[in-house]
Amino acid sequence: MKLNISNKLLKIRDERKLSQAEMADILGLSTSSLARLERGDATVHFEDLSRYATILNVPIHEFLPDTMTIHNAHNSQQSGLIFGNIYNYYDRTEYTKELELKIKTLENENLLLKQMLSDKSSS
Repeated sequence: MKLNISNKLLKIRDERKLSQAEMADILGLSTSSLARLERGDATVHFEDLSRYATILNVPIHEFLPDTMTIHNAHNSQQSGLIFGNIYNYYDRTEYTKELELKIKTLENENLLLKQMLSDKSSS
């Protein structure tokens, strides 16, 4: 999911009376990348947004749109988050398959560990 944070990022920079170069340095960006973010010509991944919030010591919700909804269509295989007018859906069937595979892998590892402990205590 990518978010447009132009106004909120610019507001924080203005409040702190930082130049674009200073703010870019703090965030680990080039000045041109920060300028594109502030103009709204670029978006940022949620993971990067989380990092920026930590670096700037602001709650992450400061960057998020004012409206946030969690959507779960009861008769479909999709769920998602809605931030203002940004939608991020995922396929629950695929997600469930991934989780089932992880569970099976962990169960197999658990069995192997139990066997190793049993073999060791038998010796």
